[in-house]
Amino acid sequence: MNSGESTSQLVPCTGVVSCVQCSPYEHCSSLLCYASHVSTDAGQTTHHIGIAQTHPKENSMLPDVRVVKEFEVESMVTCLALSPRTHVESLPYEVVICAGTIDGKVNIVVTDLRESNDFELGMPALGEHHKAVNGVSFDNETGELLATVGDDNKCNVWNTLTGEIHCKFPLNSAGVDVQFSPHDRSKLAVAEKSGIIRFYDMMSLTAFMSVETRSSAVMKSMNWSTEDSNRIDMLCGDDWLLFDIASSCFPVKTVSVSSLLDSNKCGKRLKVLPGDSTLAAVSAGSGSDVTIFKSDPSALQQRVSRFLGCGFSWLNSADSAPCLVSGGDNNLILTLSR
Repeated sequence: MNSGESTSQLVPCTGVVSCVQCSPYEHCSSLLCYASHVSTDAGQTTHHIGIAQTHPKENSMLPDVRVVKEFEVESMVTCLALSPRTHVESLPYEVVICAGTIDGKVNIVVTDLRESNDFELGMPALGEHHKAVNGVSFDNETGELLATVGDDNKCNVWNTLTGEIHCKFPLNSAGVDVQFSPHDRSKLAVAEKSGIIRFYDMMSLTAFMSVETRSSAVMKSMNWSTEDSNRIDMLCGDDWLLFDIASSCFPVKTVSVSSLLDSNKCGKRLKVLPGDSTLAAVSAGSGSDVTIFKSDPSALQQRVSRFLGCGFSWLNSADSAPCLVSGGDNNLILTLSR
């Protein structure tokens, strides 16, 4: 990186950004989506979903990012996922997004980025969560299956082609995160607030193993490694826990992140960089800074110090320096890891 080059960039958008999700797929790695809200002096709030696209910028490690579409939605969005059906290589474009909301709805949005947005509300069963939806995940191969978890102690798996429920898994506590294996669409990990992650086989529809934190702290988020199918990273309380599910059902490494968080706040979200599981970002949530750090927190600490929502995600680009996209006040914040 040039010594005079900036390590951050602001991209204007509408509202306070509360969720950010960069595409995990190589064929549409230039895309990211975000959710935001705008509050007026009259006490009214509007909610938005936006789509942005990145382009290489000459003589710069930071990409050029442009918001290509924004539209209003009915409820506050709590989580987002992009489907592998998404493609922007040739016309007509198709971008498929799942948005979970605070009132239990699960909306699938299909847009061509030009003329229309199609909220597939012809899937009435997708509103079956009775409390906030905390996690959504498409299977990584076809996008046919969609898993959702929420505060109502449910994990639902939907067939997105028919709009019908494929299966249900009752949980012992609130579901905080859900993810299909990046390596095998028949495997699903479901993380519960109580500190247990159960792994389900989507062929037999049964749980085949579980791991647990052995901690009374609340689980906040989960990452299934794109490099190693046996590696699971978890934020539990103020600890980054590393699991090797091939060798143990308990953490094999614990890294405290409390010193990286704003004072008197607990960790809320942790995202590990795809392709480099030694680098992560952590935040204490809305209004808090995001800190980028190595698995040894003393090795690297880089704070993104602007007013933030609570959303952030790593850009999926193997050809450039690690870049974190986080939510700000009327902007997206791009930060290069030093």
